[in-house]
Amino acid sequence: MKPFAGQLLDAIRRHQLLEPNERVLVAVSGGCDSVVLLRSLHALAEGEGWRLEVAHFNHCLRGVESDADEAWVKALAASLSLPCHVGRGDPRAFAEAEGISIEMAARALRHQFLAEAAREQGIGKVALGHHADDQVETFLLRLLRGTSGEGAGGMHWSAVSPVASGIRLVRPLLDCSRQAVTQVARAAGWTWREDSTNSSRDALRNRIRHELVPLLQANYQPALREVIRRFMDVTAAEAECVAHTARDWLDLLSEDPRGTFDPTSPPSTDVGSSAARPTFSEVRKEEGTAFDALPLAVKRQVLLRQLRKLGVATDFGLVERLLEAGGVKTEVAPGRRVWRDERGLVHEAAVGESAFRPDRLTVGLGESSGEVDFARLRIQWDSFDAPAGGVPAPARGVEWFDAEALGGRVTLRHWQAGDRFQPIGLPSPAKLQDLFVNARVSRPERHARIIAETGQGTVFWVEGLRIGEVAKVRPGSRRLLRWAFRRASE
Repeated sequence: MKPFAGQLLDAIRRHQLLEPNERVLVAVSGGCDSVVLLRSLHALAEGEGWRLEVAHFNHCLRGVESDADEAWVKALAASLSLPCHVGRGDPRAFAEAEGISIEMAARALRHQFLAEAAREQGIGKVALGHHADDQVETFLLRLLRGTSGEGAGGMHWSAVSPVASGIRLVRPLLDCSRQAVTQVARAAGWTWREDSTNSSRDALRNRIRHELVPLLQANYQPALREVIRRFMDVTAAEAECVAHTARDWLDLLSEDPRGTFDPTSPPSTDVGSSAARPTFSEVRKEEGTAFDALPLAVKRQVLLRQLRKLGVATDFGLVERLLEAGGVKTEVAPGRRVWRDERGLVHEAAVGESAFRPDRLTVGLGESSGEVDFARLRIQWDSFDAPAGGVPAPARGVEWFDAEALGGRVTLRHWQAGDRFQPIGLPSPAKLQDLFVNARVSRPERHARIIAETGQGTVFWVEGLRIGEVAKVRPGSRRLLRWAFRRASE
């Protein structure tokens, strides 16, 4: 057995990615990584009894070049006598409809196709060609966009498909560098397709690959890839511990929903009985509830898991509002509100309950300019490359932001209890209610003020206050967004 094939098989067995005689759908773009994965698995398939099939998704973003990739992958599959399944999509239209980047739209459509193809063929595993360099780039990408400990842990060797719980994604090349994968292909004389957009600096991931990673390696940490991979391993393990504790907490509540554990009763130590899980009295403090006594990371995960189970789109801001404002109804969709009780359980508010219900509107910034009317406020925006002379002079009713910091979409809404905001000049986020008090904004006026937050749930603009630190224009800002606003009465 050749050295690389042996290493690959060892990784597959060590991480329990594939079982003998299993059917596997291999995602093949035509690039070097996926070609090496397919050919290597094919070389091992006879000895392991694997039955491989090929899947290719045509994003239709590069015209005839995309179609040529599709034809090339079909020919490769035929040369290996493997079935080939092809799908097509329109990421540009999907991105515009969802207010997200084209890259995110392409990823969503690709995962949807892979899951559908696997289900149609009765296959439970999809093999992907992600490698160690992809892992590092993903970490930096998530870091710049804002992520949790779970997200900072990066891609896993094996994970459930984001769109189909019955399909698992496996990544056998995850500890191989891009350079190592390319060397394998060249040594074997294998050909592959080059994606011309990989050299473009338009996509953030490409700028990370071609600019940020070389800069960090040259000037700050030569062993950047190893350092980040070690950090991701540690973070992933810690995030798993937090998630396990959160699951355990929710299990305890489901077993005793009223929290009536006998304080004098010791925890169970029977073999196979969840191994001495703590009673409520062991985590309850004299002041506050048992939920209040949990570590902050666990509390966040407890809320996050419940929101996901309810099918609520989550972000950092929503979780923080529920943490700070127990009992307060928070709108998560038109006509739908949730709240948490003192034990940390999330509930949906009954339809028709009286409460302040802030409006909410998601605005896509995919176009270079646009306008929207929201709660008697008209907002117009324009984005363009940063001029050499810096930001234009300020004017009444106009703000300037770093367009890339805002991302592809923002949300307009009203103030809610628990909102936090970090205006320029403030060292850390503060309760927006306190900022309103300091600015002498009356309570009725607070509900009328419009707030804008990023796709990650970070408030970057509050009508009448200084702009947010998160999206301010910096010396290195590449693109600017002009944000003009006025009331209907003005």
